[in-house]
Amino acid sequence: MAADKPLAGLSILLVEDDADSRDLLSLVFLHAAATLTTASNATDGYALYTVSPPAVVVTDIAMPHRDGFWLFNAIRSTPGTAPPPVVAVTALAMPKEREAILAAGFAAYVVKPLDADEVIAVVARCAGRG
Repeated sequence: MAADKPLAGLSILLVEDDADSRDLLSLVFLHAAATLTTASNATDGYALYTVSPPAVVVTDIAMPHRDGFWLFNAIRSTPGTAPPPVVAVTALAMPKEREAILAAGFAAYVVKPLDADEVIAVVARCAGRG
């Protein structure tokens, strides 16, 4: 793995309802050489997960209909698979929200607005690469 490509070959499922945030994160992950699959909602994200489980899931928390907690719990409840680390990406920046996300079992938490280097470092660490 090259230093400039810290996520080389790492499969990531990105679930983000906001198109601009999804596009930004996609660019960040692709620039870091990850293999990326994206979904714009938790239901579609879970469907993609069941077809081809990734090494890491990165999900927004606050999404309409089914949120990131629903996705996290669906992944953890999937029989026959060892769940991958799930990273929460959210604008919920208050300590109470952070504690709830981490207490639920998410591997990490990144606050919007996003810092590309931080996102890459967190995902790499969760994947055992950093």
